[in-house]
Amino acid sequence: MFIARALSLLFLSFSLIIIRSDHRHIDYDDIDRFIAQMSVREKIDQLLIPFASYTTEAFGGFIFMGDHFNGTVFSDVKAAMSFAPPHAKPFLFVDQEGGRVDRLGRMFGTEFPAPKDIRTLPRERRIAEGRRIAAALSKAGLNALLGPALDIGTRDNLMEISGRCYGRDADEVRTTAGDIIAGLREKRGILLFAKHFPGYIARENSDADIVSNDASPDAVARCAELFFDTNIAPHIAGFMVNNIWYRNCGDAIGIFNRAIIRYARRNAPDKLIITDDLYSSSSLYSRPIRKHAYLSYISNRYIAAGLPLPDILQNDYTAITNEFPSAAFRDECRSNFCREIGLVALRAFNAGCDMLMISDYRGVHLVRAAFGDALRKDPAMLRVIDERIRRILIIKKRNGLFTPYRMYLAAPATAM
Repeated sequence: MFIARALSLLFLSFSLIIIRSDHRHIDYDDIDRFIAQMSVREKIDQLLIPFASYTTEAFGGFIFMGDHFNGTVFSDVKAAMSFAPPHAKPFLFVDQEGGRVDRLGRMFGTEFPAPKDIRTLPRERRIAEGRRIAAALSKAGLNALLGPALDIGTRDNLMEISGRCYGRDADEVRTTAGDIIAGLREKRGILLFAKHFPGYIARENSDADIVSNDASPDAVARCAELFFDTNIAPHIAGFMVNNIWYRNCGDAIGIFNRAIIRYARRNAPDKLIITDDLYSSSSLYSRPIRKHAYLSYISNRYIAAGLPLPDILQNDYTAITNEFPSAAFRDECRSNFCREIGLVALRAFNAGCDMLMISDYRGVHLVRAAFGDALRKDPAMLRVIDERIRRILIIKKRNGLFTPYRMYLAAPATAM
């Protein structure tokens, strides 16, 4: 209850309880010299986690989903590693829970049980399921898991309804997720990024709709405590922040909420904070806003051409896309309202997120451009980028993804 009260104060005054950070020795000199040799574009790319169909460039990480697990994951992993700098390999993420979110099971022709089913198993079986997940990750060549999910399965929570919660209260989540982590830890080289910080508290799907709730700061704190639990926190590399708007905890969704991210940072300063998919962000890409974007853009095109507005503009945007004069015009409309992805990424970065997940690779050059414009206006922002990259590389070095960098012959690069 004390921590819950502390979080209430956080959202009012940012008074926080600080949990001791990991002080294992790291040789920072190698990391700092490596950062000094990076170009601005290389630095921006180190912050990005794009969809892994595009592994011919070097990024900080890749997210593997969908068709990758129909057979291409092995070649994609090989490509991602071969194009990476020899001293800083990427995080290779998969969003794997079991049950409805079972990408590894699809790939290997087996099934991983849903978290809701795992919590009914005896402890040794739960640990064994952790081992199975780790073995599948290793076999696929992946090194980072978006999990475990530390959401509390209240009755009206989407995660509980869909079988994605390890428990109906904090103690059950702590115990079940802890056992899964114990199994995962037996396979070295697998990094865990717990989700959906500070806890998914909603019935709606934030990937598809604008989702908000009126949970009190105390309620949000009780969910967030699990991410800092002494039996869990030492074994995770970071958190994935969700896209829910907690109305009583700030005026923005999770990935934009400075108070929520500051809370995570001050309680776990060594952990990486990554966004949920920016393309599914409730702030811009929810269905109601997509519809509005289509309607506005298409209406303007008709008006500019001096044409009367057709009746189809009164219907939903799915029907609208089917009535476009050409595929090129349809694609142009899609691209138009997605151009703000760069601004979305900047907002998440400025709120304190370390890494930015972008499921649609087409957004990468838009993010690069947005960061480039911001740096031209405020060159001091580069120091903040360097701080975030340093945190990323420290995690990579601790886990064998960064090796000492000895070639310091060129002058520090700054060009895009």
